[in-house]
Amino acid sequence: MGTLKKSKKERSTATRRKRKDEQKSLSRQMLDPGRVFWLFSFIVLTGLVTFICFVGLSPAGPRILPNQVSKIRVVAEAPFSYQSKILTDQLIEDRKRRLPPVYRLTLDTYNRFEAYMGKLEEGFTKLEGDTKELGQAEKMTAIRQFANEFELGSGYNPNSENITIILNEIDPSQRHLVIGEGLMILREIYRQGVYDPSNQDIRIDTDSLIRLNILTETGDLAQVEVQSEEDALRFLRINLSALDIPREASSALFHLIRNGLVPNLEFDPVKTEEKRSLVQNEIDPIIIQVAEGQTIIEPDTKVRALEQEQLAAYRQSLKENKDRALGIDPLLWERLLMTVGTLLSAAIYIKVGNRQLRRHKQKVILSVTVLLLNLLFLRLVLELDFLAETKPALPALLPFLAPTALGPILVAVLIGTGPGIFLAVLISMFHALMQGNSMTLLLVSFLSSLFGIYHCHNVHVRSRVVQAGTLTGMSLAVCALFIGLYAALDVAVILQQMAAALVVGGVTGVAVLGLLPFFENLFKFTTNISLLELTDFNHPLLRRMQVAAPGSYHHSLMVANLSENAAAEIGANPLVCRVCSLFHDIGKIQKPDYYTENQREGFNPHHLRNPSMSALVIKSHVKEGVQLARQYKLPQTIIDVIKEHHGTTLIQYFYYKALKQKEDTNTPSIFPDAPKVLIDDVNESTYRYEGPKPQFKESAIIFFADSIEAASRCLPKVTPQAIDELLDRIFQARLNDHQLSECALTFEEVGKIKKSFSFTLLNMLHSRVEYPSQEEQQQAVSKAEAKPARERKKAGAQRKNGKGERSLSKTIPNATDTDAAKEKAAPHSGSQSV
Repeated sequence: MGTLKKSKKERSTATRRKRKDEQKSLSRQMLDPGRVFWLFSFIVLTGLVTFICFVGLSPAGPRILPNQVSKIRVVAEAPFSYQSKILTDQLIEDRKRRLPPVYRLTLDTYNRFEAYMGKLEEGFTKLEGDTKELGQAEKMTAIRQFANEFELGSGYNPNSENITIILNEIDPSQRHLVIGEGLMILREIYRQGVYDPSNQDIRIDTDSLIRLNILTETGDLAQVEVQSEEDALRFLRINLSALDIPREASSALFHLIRNGLVPNLEFDPVKTEEKRSLVQNEIDPIIIQVAEGQTIIEPDTKVRALEQEQLAAYRQSLKENKDRALGIDPLLWERLLMTVGTLLSAAIYIKVGNRQLRRHKQKVILSVTVLLLNLLFLRLVLELDFLAETKPALPALLPFLAPTALGPILVAVLIGTGPGIFLAVLISMFHALMQGNSMTLLLVSFLSSLFGIYHCHNVHVRSRVVQAGTLTGMSLAVCALFIGLYAALDVAVILQQMAAALVVGGVTGVAVLGLLPFFENLFKFTTNISLLELTDFNHPLLRRMQVAAPGSYHHSLMVANLSENAAAEIGANPLVCRVCSLFHDIGKIQKPDYYTENQREGFNPHHLRNPSMSALVIKSHVKEGVQLARQYKLPQTIIDVIKEHHGTTLIQYFYYKALKQKEDTNTPSIFPDAPKVLIDDVNESTYRYEGPKPQFKESAIIFFADSIEAASRCLPKVTPQAIDELLDRIFQARLNDHQLSECALTFEEVGKIKKSFSFTLLNMLHSRVEYPSQEEQQQAVSKAEAKPARERKKAGAQRKNGKGERSLSKTIPNATDTDAAKEKAAPHSGSQSV
């Protein structure tokens, strides 16, 4: 029992110890510096994306233009109030419209008529004195002449009959008083105001007496009852008939004074506008209160100017409404959570789904940099919204002015189409969030970016990048057309959006071209465009190699052909293989005579060196090649291939030569007393390249192609079997030497590379037909000419002996027929013998 309790206690102690060890291991993993760094980077990236995209930006849904049919419902998430400029302007215009205009009364016409009547009275007195002693007929003639004289130039019509009645019916002592009373009545009419109903400046809708704003002589405004010209004549007739004079004299005086009655009411625009300005200043702005949950815009309805104003006020209120407790907009918290979720999904995808991108941290940093740069451009475009007051059509253009395809195309060219599509998803999502969670813009941005990425797949020419940007703009313009037709926008707005999309597409392509060299130099990436430019045989290094080391240059060309075809077979980059093969042996420029392919006169300087020194010279072409590549600023990919194209392989010739020399020194001499030369132990590392081993597929292909091309020169006879044996031997030796331990090359791909090498070598090292010399050709011609003569002689002899030959042919069988018969009968006879 004691033993059992002791074993249980030991097991429990071991369990607790194991649990503590696991907890310590977990804590060490959590505090791993690498994980802490990535966690810190994720937090910083989240903060930068949130700051660039959402801080200070609060759109309430996608922007809706006036007179556009809304496809969504916009509801106020928080109460707000605003001054309605539209309603205030409507109220001001209504007050102005109801405000009566200001008129001005003028007495100039009356004053002129009064002066005219004074002269007329003086004329009456003179006329009476002149016609006192005349007869009736002569008196009437003098009166007509008097009326005609007063009518000329005055504009009035003093009828002679009226003048006769006034002279005859009104006593001269009362005439001045009567005319004065008539002028007083006329003056009173003028003071009240007479208007012309046909005058368009005077807006009066009734024939009754109207009280108008009249500017008095003192400059004040007074409400005066004005009358029309017809009413004024009626008023004049009534008042003149009330005078104490005969009826005929009253009628004649009326016809005489009515000539001076004309409208004297004039519209005063200056005073009217001043009065309206006073009214405008007196009106307070209309304040609209919107409760939380109140609908601002109904779906499937045309947005009027009033709803558009309320939506703009709602956006502004969301921008200004801060959470006093945290100092952050609640809507910003929502977008921050969405940003965290989006970036976390991206991190999980890189961690699990795209291990190649995860292993290359430089690619991740490049993608993040391009993402932030592209989002910054999108935010700058959105900040142009402040120009909407002066340019009302600008908000409709902003979604199509955003260069959403800039980052995806740039990453697709630098890294690949996969990371480009991944970045297009992220940029499209953040663009949609910045535009008010618009799913339409999400799809449109992503679709247009896909067109650009597809057109940039394996791009080799810079002009193709501009074409990709243009294609992006065209796809965006087509989307703008369909979206505009669906949203019932004006044709002018749709055309403006399409034009903006085309312009932004072209600018995107040009911008990518401008940014490519910067990112290539900053992150040490090499694009196919830059590689293709390096295939020019006029490159200074290649020109030096053609002159200084022509054999090595030809060897590089052959390696380029081998590796390029093999890369195409396994799905690697053929252009990388070709360019790197051209430059992989540039280090041999420094000491070309130490390499067999460059030894022209049969002199080999290695005969004067010991094996270790020769190996050191051979290995030095790698370091010297790296130095030349950096001097001429070749891409990092080429420098990596120069370092890796021999891996850590053994320089076998000089290694075995050193072993042979070591063995010879250990052999007993036939002269025991002769002095011995001691040779140090042969160290294998002295005869191995320093590496590193091939790190990527293109480097591994060049690694094999370099050895295969050099070894194929030693084949005594080029046959498929000999080439296959050579390939198997070299490949197996490299695999046994673990030269591919750091490269992601599968055995299936190795088999395809061998097959491609075999096919290319057979075509490169093929034999040709040996053409005969000139003497042999002449001999063959002479033989051909002599042959017909011999044949004619032989034919004649055959004709002479033809009969005997025919008889013999019947009895003696042909030798050929006999052999054929034997072969035919052999199986049968054999079967019988069995």
